[in-house]
Amino acid sequence: AKPKVTVNPLSNSTLTAGNNVKLIDFTVSSEQGGDTVSIKKFTFNVDITNTGTPLALTNFKFYEGGTDVTNKVAISASLPVVTVIYNSGNAKDIAAGSSQTFSLRADITGVETGDSITTSLVGDPLVGNPPLVPKGNALSMLGNNFVWSDNSRAPHDETTSQDWTIGYLVNAPDSTLSDV
Repeated sequence: AKPKVTVNPLSNSTLTAGNNVKLIDFTVSSEQGGDTVSIKKFTFNVDITNTGTPLALTNFKFYEGGTDVTNKVAISASLPVVTVIYNSGNAKDIAAGSSQTFSLRADITGVETGDSITTSLVGDPLVGNPPLVPKGNALSMLGNNFVWSDNSRAPHDETTSQDWTIGYLVNAPDSTLSDV
């Protein structure tokens, strides 16, 4: 099985200052008839267009559906890049034939007319000739943008299973908030 990512439209695409504003909302599903898919890391590109007063994003949070799971992940924000890595032992499992919705949120200040934020989920390129798909344990894959496993090795865990790979199969469109 492999993950399929779908970016969901934001319920409000108008950029306004506020707390806990959704920057991107997306769903990851696992193929029917396959194995459970486990997700370890997401990487986002948060592109800010600023027309005057500096637009600030702070207090990033990560949600599974409507539940704040920020305490289960490490969030690193060095804009434009934001990474979300599940803490040790907390990779997100998505059973075959099911899905999970996620959202990246932040507090936003300094919004002016003409400002915008475009957020995208970042995949990984294949490298080499012919291209090779890297496999390893979850920790060895963390230098990549999107880290997941098809749980094909038993026993399966983050430190010894060599069934973790990168997001070369991830292709998701952007999510844009704008104040025009």
